[in-house]
Amino acid sequence: MKKILLSLTFGLAATVVFGQIESGTKILGGTFNYNSSTNEVSQGGTSVDGPKSSNITVLPSFGYMFADNLGAGIRVGINNNTTETTDAAGDVTTDKMNRTIVGLFGRYYMDVAGDALFFHTDLVLDFGFGSNESETGGTTVTTDYNSMDIGLRPGWDYFIGDKWALELNWGFLGYRSETYSIDDFEDKTTGFQVNFDFTQFGLGARWYF
Repeated sequence: MKKILLSLTFGLAATVVFGQIESGTKILGGTFNYNSSTNEVSQGGTSVDGPKSSNITVLPSFGYMFADNLGAGIRVGINNNTTETTDAAGDVTTDKMNRTIVGLFGRYYMDVAGDALFFHTDLVLDFGFGSNESETGGTTVTTDYNSMDIGLRPGWDYFIGDKWALELNWGFLGYRSETYSIDDFEDKTTGFQVNFDFTQFGLGARWYF
């Protein structure tokens, strides 16, 4: 199996004084994520293409530091996901997900090395709503989609100046719920997730003002 994953993240988000993020700082920012993956299975000298997927998320945010090293805010954005799957008969199914994301976050910074390096933990509550289009052989079925995520996202911030920092985020630890529905039919999946795949780093740059 071969998997190619590309993840890009950028952000703008508060003043660093004596090893802390000061109370009263406003947070203005956003993230851009892009993921692309392909799978190929080989057996007996024969290769078969697995699912191909791409994912794009644009998520602006605004927040406020209401105590030293402790802040909270809101973020609103969009997510587009496309997956292609080929069955044994060679028929291709294309799923296109378009959703809007509305979320709340709280962030705690912990000083690691003076005023240069911080470890942070985000407590996130995200809601997603939109639609999924599944097309096979010229036939398209559209379902409504809703999701909820609540959990922790850790990361690091390295300050390269008084107001600018490079940021590294990874993984998710928490609860996720997804629901697909059409007419009277509903398919709901819930569960606890632990995802610290080191191929899924998110890299950012944030402005603290």
